Amino acid sequence: MTICAFGVLKNKAIYRRLRKELLAAFPDPTQRLDYLTLEKLPYLSAVIKEGLRRSYGVIHPLGRIMPEGGDTFNGYYIPQGVCHPITPGELRTLVTPWDTRG
Repeated sequence: MTICAFGVLKNKAIYRRLRKELLAAFPDPTQRLDYLTLEKLPYLSAVIKEGLRRSYGVIHPLGRIMPEGGDTFNGYYIPQGVCHPITPGELRTLVTPWDTRG
């Protein structure tokens, strides 16, 4: 996320566009940022994915909670609620993001 934050702060156009999207979604600065709203913000999602793409990776997998109804991963069915380790490289290929509580 350091690379992502640096990229946003370095490029004023990206910063302004991201700030505008966030303010539109959360006009009240005291309002809690909820995951369901955040994941629907297209520019924020693009900024995060680009930051992950440009990053040097992590030394351990990141935990992801399987969504409601479970999902199939690499040909194996994993039930909902199970924490599944996933690398940043695999994360980039996901069509829909999973919960990040893991």
